[in-house]
Amino acid sequence: MDFSTENIFKYHGQYDKVVTLSFNPDSYSAKNYGQFITGIFQYTRDERIALESTISNQGYENHHGHVKLKELLDDVCDEQKEELIRKGIDTTDIIEVFSANITIPKNEFQETDQRSLPAPVIIETDFSNYDYDPIAMGMYKSKDRNGYKLTPYEECEKIGSELSHSIKSIEEIKNEEYIDPASGKVKSGILLHILHSRRRRQVLNKEEEQVFQELEIQDLSYKIILLRKTLLEYVQKKDIANDETQSILNHIVPKVIPFHIKRLTQNKIPAWIDLERYLHIYFHHVKEVQIGSNKEKSAFKYDFNEIDMLMDIVLSSIQVEIQKHFEENSDKPYKRHGTMSYYFKGDYYVIHIEPDGRLMTFYKVK
Repeated sequence: MDFSTENIFKYHGQYDKVVTLSFNPDSYSAKNYGQFITGIFQYTRDERIALESTISNQGYENHHGHVKLKELLDDVCDEQKEELIRKGIDTTDIIEVFSANITIPKNEFQETDQRSLPAPVIIETDFSNYDYDPIAMGMYKSKDRNGYKLTPYEECEKIGSELSHSIKSIEEIKNEEYIDPASGKVKSGILLHILHSRRRRQVLNKEEEQVFQELEIQDLSYKIILLRKTLLEYVQKKDIANDETQSILNHIVPKVIPFHIKRLTQNKIPAWIDLERYLHIYFHHVKEVQIGSNKEKSAFKYDFNEIDMLMDIVLSSIQVEIQKHFEENSDKPYKRHGTMSYYFKGDYYVIHIEPDGRLMTFYKVK
């Protein structure tokens, strides 16, 4: 029983190796997936814990069963990929498992040390001779033409840039879609992008410059007020001045000041995060800014400055799955939790995205 579920985990699965499987020609797997298939074995957190406990005992028993596989080469259709993840491959169908041992195998699930992400590849490009607006407007027109939804921030920038080039003054804007019914004025998010555009082109008049500065202060005030309100959910007012709280503020304020709604996936139905959920995730699950009872919650194993990249990488790696979910279930949130928590480099993550694309929850299972 060379290819029992236990031995497959012991020699390949626990190390997250990329493997190529060869099947018995008369087996269901060969007839359904082809003679060969390449992928990575998949396990829930509980399955990993149970299998690690089993193989740690000498003389453990071997059993045939099903092993789940994430297919990597797109040699099978979407339905077959789903079957491989949900049901898996019968180990009795396997006649060979090939894996290239290029490096010393490492069980990342067992590691307790702080993790690190690969350094990003930085491509330096000089855009000093390019106008931002034509590039941005061209990008948004292309997205509209190809059926890509925009985040709330992108939508405001698109409208603001277009209006900035089509009007001579703000008073010309009469479209009710762009007017705040409460104030009767252009919505602040759109107006800020109109003025940003006019400022880049150096056509702001004195009155517009004053409005622009007021909107910048208003935007900054909103961020600081939301930060303070969120912080007061975890500490009392009298404790804001203490050393621990000040250390937390020193970490988080530089991220809050430049923040705007951020696109997290590049597919047609994007996942995005706003400041309210961003602060929620940081205060609950980033060790440098956890406070009070939040210290009992699970914390990411990455450096403070890698958390944003971690969210980007994890969500980008499942963006096709997210896209498919919302195409088929436009009114239902996307969730990965419990046995479906998403595995990435030794950790399992809980993810919750609302139907409008807003990321609500992202944390590591404790």
